[in-house]
Parts: sequence; C-alpha cells; structure tokens
Amino acid sequence: MSDAAEVQPQSIQIAMTFGRRVAIAAAVLLAARSVALVLQFANGAILAYRLAPYYESIVYVAWNFVVGCAVIASVLLVLLQAQRRITAGKPHWLASMPETRLVVLLVILLLISRVVPRLGWDQTMFDAGNAPGPMIGLVLRGVFFALAVAACYVWIWWCNCPPCAERLVLVAALSWAGFDLLMDLLDLAAPTVTLILSRDPGEGWTFPVPGSDTVAEVYLTSWIWRVGVENVMPAMGSWLASVAITTPIAAVIALVVYMILNRKDDAAPLQ
Repeated sequence: MSDAAEVQPQSIQIAMTFGRRVAIAAAVLLAARSVALVLQFANGAILAYRLAPYYESIVYVAWNFVVGCAVIASVLLVLLQAQRRITAGKPHWLASMPETRLVVLLVILLLISRVVPRLGWDQTMFDAGNAPGPMIGLVLRGVFFALAVAACYVWIWWCNCPPCAERLVLVAALSWAGFDLLMDLLDLAAPTVTLILSRDPGEGWTFPVPGSDTVAEVYLTSWIWRVGVENVMPAMGSWLASVAITTPIAAVIALVVYMILNRKDDAAPLQ
C-alpha cells in the first residue's frame, strides 16, 4: 500500500506571480486586438459592395459591437481555461510558458499588432444623407466604452485569481489602463499600414477593390505624420476625449464593479 501511495501522480505546482499574470493578459489582448483589426475588413466589404444600402451606419455600429463582444468573450474563455488548469494543478501551454519565451511571444504579438493593416473609410462610402452623424458617433463611443470596461474587468479578475498571495486589484486596474493607453499612443506615433476606402480616389497610392466602385488608399505612415505637425494639437482634442479620458474612467468603473462583486474578499488589503 505504501508503494502504491508513493507512485501516485503529484499535482503540478505552477508559480503564477502578478507580473506573469499581467504578461499573459497582455499577450492574449494583443492577439485579440489583431483579430479585431482583421474582422473590420468584413465591415469594409459591407460598405464597398453595398450589402446594406441605406443601413450602413446601423450595420457599422452593430458590427463593432458584435466583434467587440466576440473578441472579449474569446479572451475570457482562454483565461478561464488557463485558470481551471492552474486551479487543478495542471500545466497550461500559456500559463506554464518559460519567462523568456513569454517575453518573446509578447514581442512577436506586438509586432503582429503593428503589421496588421488598419481599415478606415471616408464619407463617400455612405449613401447620400446616410453618413454617420453625431448620434451614431455617440452610440459608437458608448459601445467602445462598454467594451473597455468589460476588458478591464476581465484583466482585473485574471490578475487576482488564486493562488494569489495578495490582492492587487488597484494595481491590476492601473496596469490595464497603462497597457490600453500605450497601444493607443503607438497608433498615434508609430507607422502603420492603413487602408482608407473611398469612392473618390485621392492623389496617393491607391488600388481598386475588385468588383466594386471603391478604391483603397494606402498609407504607411503614422497618424501624426498624416495629420501634419501643424494640425496635431487641434486633433489631439478628439483623442483626449475618446481615449485619454475615457480609459481611466473605464478602469475606475471596472474596479468598482469588481469590488462590489467580490465583497467577500474585502478583508484582504487593496493595493
């Protein structure tokens, strides 16, 4: 009996530090960010081929909502699976990855997120009188804000899952806000491949979208370069309103919701 007991498989102990959890969350969100950028091409196809005439604005908002929900749900499922394996003392391909390999993965995913083309379009892609107005813009901002709150909540939950020695809820919220702001700052300053759909060809490098009256204008520069140095400060007002202010607010809301839903742990220190 003693020999049989000695050969029983032992559970695998996985050291999950807070830094490792942040790195894993960042890696999963970077992959999700690239997938979301690719899925935007479906929205571009709807506009280019007039698949939803007179309803482009509604489809635009609906598609962004569906894509955002699907991407965040996928992130949650990946992290849930990893957490189940950790709780059971079993290895998980992502959670048990050596630190060096995890850093390399982060760098690769960051590069991929910069290489994946960004897709946009101008007013000529919408039927006359049906271009997105201020109300559509507000609705879209509301959708993105809600998705940001959800993403931050998932990040906080993952970073504070057991077996955590201490709760770092506030630090987790701050790390998500820093990550999100960093990605947006890179979009502003770092060169990207940007495709702008239009039915009124410009003077830049363009190529036709097969089977449609649409062309894609190709830009290989950063947002700051395209806007022009003289126009950066006026344009930054829109960025501040849509990102720099809303991201911290989304983090605060996610933090409050997490604390409300986890009151049983309130006795633990909040750091």
